[in-house]
Amino acid sequence: MQKLPKQSLEVLKALSYFHYLTSQQLVNLGIAKSVDSLNNWALKHLLPPPKTKGSKHQPSRYFCNSLRYGNTDAAQAGVKLPYMHYMTQRGLDYLKWACEEELAGEDIWIPTPKEVLTNDYFHRQHYVDTHICIRRWAQNVGAEIDFWTHDYQGD
Repeated sequence: MQKLPKQSLEVLKALSYFHYLTSQQLVNLGIAKSVDSLNNWALKHLLPPPKTKGSKHQPSRYFCNSLRYGNTDAAQAGVKLPYMHYMTQRGLDYLKWACEEELAGEDIWIPTPKEVLTNDYFHRQHYVDTHICIRRWAQNVGAEIDFWTHDYQGD
């Protein structure tokens, strides 16, 4: 199996935990210093290349995939929301292979496109932002988070 760069592996670990992340959220987790850096050094190994006219992508060939939804607020017509990245089965298989001991006993699931953010985009985005802030706070004060469950686990 091909070996991914460390930063790309960190993206897969984050996606295995949060399931849906924007590029900015991956930066906020400390995986990269900027969105450009993330795109150039980590995501380029995980995501399909940008679509061109006539090209067809097979998501199963990539470690991650992304979805983007248009904003339904009439006041912001034409505004696009950030891409939400999620792990594919290939990404999960790679993560289990690369981190076998670290993930022993973990129940990791991956979303399918029909399950991803159809009605609750903002809820999930803000939920993850809050979780990231709490994790940063705990790290800064030397605290441990003993228990945390996602409100969408087992969807």
